[in-house]
Amino acid sequence: PFAGPLAVRLQLSGMHNVRNAAGALAAADALGVPATAAAMAFASFTGTQRRLEELGIAGGVIVVDDYAHHPTEIRASIDAVRARASGRVIALFQPHTPSRLRAFFEDFAAALRTADDRIVAETFASAREAPDARAGAKSLAERAGGTYVADIEEAVRVLAERARPGDVVLVLGAGDIRPAGERLLERLRSRAAV
Repeated sequence: PFAGPLAVRLQLSGMHNVRNAAGALAAADALGVPATAAAMAFASFTGTQRRLEELGIAGGVIVVDDYAHHPTEIRASIDAVRARASGRVIALFQPHTPSRLRAFFEDFAAALRTADDRIVAETFASAREAPDARAGAKSLAERAGGTYVADIEEAVRVLAERARPGDVVLVLGAGDIRPAGERLLERLRSRAAV
């Protein structure tokens, strides 16, 4: 068993990752993994794709992608990137399925309001659900005090207009929203090259 305090360096940001690490350390201890080996593993682990994944930096703007599609995850992701931002946290969120949006509508709005600026893209309709005929994403944008965008291109345009050096743009959702972050970086790079 681990004896006494153990210094662990995490490459990941966010209190939720600290809690995850504590649980993983307890599991490692239960399995007989030496404390130094566990600590070294944490120091080298940089995370997984689509979980607070830094897509890049352009024009002083950091763009991060996260698979978050539940209000608790959204709030944790916003809190985690806020710790790295010298400027604002701008959240671009694409709800995942109309039924999930309806079930957690108020919680989504409250979670998004923790960002400094909020942009809500049209709901991603998975193969198991039809597109959102009730304009839920528009309503969510209004309720969260944000801006509605109909598609990725509009999201990129709005983000490019608003983002400034020091800001972190957090792209959130389990659907097809990730390319918005990639295209935003391209646009910011081309703007900086002029």
